[in-house]
Amino acid sequence: MYKIDLLPPELLPEPPARKPFVPKSFLVGVCILGLVYIGLTLALYYTEARIEDNRRALGGLDAKIQEVEVLQNEAAKLEARLSAWQGLLAGRRESTALLNTLQASLPVEMWLTRVEALGPSEQAAEGNPQEGAERLVIEGGSRSLAAVGVYVNRLSGSPYLRRVVFKEVKEVKRAGEAPILVFSIEAVLKEGGVK
Repeated sequence: MYKIDLLPPELLPEPPARKPFVPKSFLVGVCILGLVYIGLTLALYYTEARIEDNRRALGGLDAKIQEVEVLQNEAAKLEARLSAWQGLLAGRRESTALLNTLQASLPVEMWLTRVEALGPSEQAAEGNPQEGAERLVIEGGSRSLAAVGVYVNRLSGSPYLRRVVFKEVKEVKRAGEAPILVFSIEAVLKEGGVK
């Protein structure tokens, strides 16, 4: 069955206006997205502001970092110098004990003019290597050959030396003075050097 409206169009009742249908969930989604966008924009702004503050703070730290690096370099140099001085002092103490032994063993009528320690490299340069051991050259003067023999005997008992060898003796005469005996002794330092 068909309905026919015979009224002219002017008299026909107007159909009710259709309201555009927008679901509430769409409006809620748009509001949430807007709030998220605003929140992200504010967070980005504050993050950029913090980054700029940190850059300014780091710019101020560059000078301090350079000062710290300079101080670290100076500390390293001072530490190297300190260890070098400590090594020298340790070597000096060792040498002092040896020199005191050489002096204590010296008879009254004798004197020393030269005491030199030759390491393996100096001995090789002289053409006289001795199994890599340090060699001690002792030179001096005396008025008596017997005093030189006593000195060699005393050095042989030293805790620092092994193989003490009497190398040479010369008589030196000066005008108006008694003759002087100039002697040379060589000894090999014990393993580990002087301690």
